[in-house]
Amino acid sequence: SLILNRQPTVWQQYKWEIVASISLMVLETLLIGFLLTSRARQKRAEVEGERLALLAVAEHDHLEEVVSNVPGIIWESRVQLGTTKRRTDFINNQVEKMLGYTKEEWLAAPGFWLSIMPEEDRHEAAATSDRVLATGTPDTVQFRWRTKDGRLLWVEEHLEAIRDASGQLIGIRGVTMNISDRKIAEEAKRESEAQLSGIIGSAMDAVISIDSDQRVV
Repeated sequence: SLILNRQPTVWQQYKWEIVASISLMVLETLLIGFLLTSRARQKRAEVEGERLALLAVAEHDHLEEVVSNVPGIIWESRVQLGTTKRRTDFINNQVEKMLGYTKEEWLAAPGFWLSIMPEEDRHEAAATSDRVLATGTPDTVQFRWRTKDGRLLWVEEHLEAIRDASGQLIGIRGVTMNISDRKIAEEAKRESEAQLSGIIGSAMDAVISIDSDQRVV
C-alpha cells in the first residue's frame, strides 16, 4: 500500500525547536546550579571571614592587654615609603603613664621622641637608632626624657630591627624602661664611695683591711 500526504509527527515538525528548548533548559539548570554553588561558597567565605575577623579582634585585644601590662613603653617605627625618614606607627598606653603624653600626641609628630630629649642626649640616641636600622644588630642606649609636667626621667631603650618578608630592613622596634631609680641609686653609691675615699684619704692614721685569712687586702 502507498500512503499519500502523510502528516509529519511532532518530532519531525518541531525537532530543532525541541532540541533548542531542551538545550536551553539544560544550560539554565547548569547556570542556576553554578549560581547556587557560588552563593554557597560566598556564604561560607563570609562566615569564615567573620570568624577570622572576630579571632583577629580577640587576638588584638589580648595583645593589647599583654602589652599594656609591660612596665615599659613598647613602640615601632618604620621607614616611610620613598624616603629615609622614620615615623612611629605604634606605641602602647604606657607612654601616658610614664611620661604624661597621649598616644595621639606621640604619633602625630615625627621625631617626637627626640624633641622631648635634652640636647646633649640626642646625638647618641639618634646614632644608636640609625645603627640598628643600618646593620640589623640589636643595641641598647640610655638617655633622658622630659615628661609633660617638666620632670627628667632616665630611660634605657632596647632596640631591634624590623624586617619584611624578604629580609629587608624596614624599621625598628623598642622597649623603653624607666631606670631613674637605678640611676639615683648608682649616683648615691658613687657619691658614697667618693666620700668614703675622701675620708680615708685624709685620715692621719693608717687604714688597713684584712681578709679572713689575715691577709692585708
